[in-house]
Amino acid sequence: FQPFWDYRVAFNNISVVDPLYTLPFLIFLLIAFLAGRRSRWRPVFNYIGIGVSSAYMLFTFYNKVRVDHLFEASLQRDGIRYERFMTAPTILNNILWQGVAEGDTAYYHGMYSLLDEKPEVRSFTIIPKRHGLIEGHEEDRDIRILRWFSNGYYSILQRPDGQLQFNDLRFGSLNNSFENPEDFVFHFLLEEKDGVLEAKESWDRPQREGAFKALMDRIKGI
Repeated sequence: FQPFWDYRVAFNNISVVDPLYTLPFLIFLLIAFLAGRRSRWRPVFNYIGIGVSSAYMLFTFYNKVRVDHLFEASLQRDGIRYERFMTAPTILNNILWQGVAEGDTAYYHGMYSLLDEKPEVRSFTIIPKRHGLIEGHEEDRDIRILRWFSNGYYSILQRPDGQLQFNDLRFGSLNNSFENPEDFVFHFLLEEKDGVLEAKESWDRPQREGAFKALMDRIKGI
């Protein structure tokens, strides 16, 4: 509800970029435009486009409820104690979903595809919080903004060169791996200046070609 207040509202039912939602609407909108202003079919095409997109949106809400239930069941199956969790679809689709659960000292990241053989998250990747690495800097301007932006789902790591890195875990990893600092989709480098931590965007990114292939392979299910 910016700019009035900082209360966050997010359903996390659809990806920021989902062609199956936008393309049908745009296609029928274009057809309606080409049909001409006086065509009696023009409103029909408009309604079809809105109807198809709306039906797909309802489909995403159904998936959201289903994935939330199975993600929670998978956490309980593995005996993972958590304070809260979130799920969201991966980029460009509504088939492959990822979730992050927050524990005392770590986060648990898991993925599920609607095409998986079993309705469960097979395994979870443990991501240590390491919030202690920024202890005393929580109220620094950049850190405060990043913590708010990530809704508290973040980890800190120390890169091989000693530099600190802030990872927004809501967007996970394109290649389903968190072994390297650049595997995190959204991460920022932290530099201390005059006793204050400042953030700058890192341009280190996983190999897009390999990451995209890994994403497509995971969508197909396991």
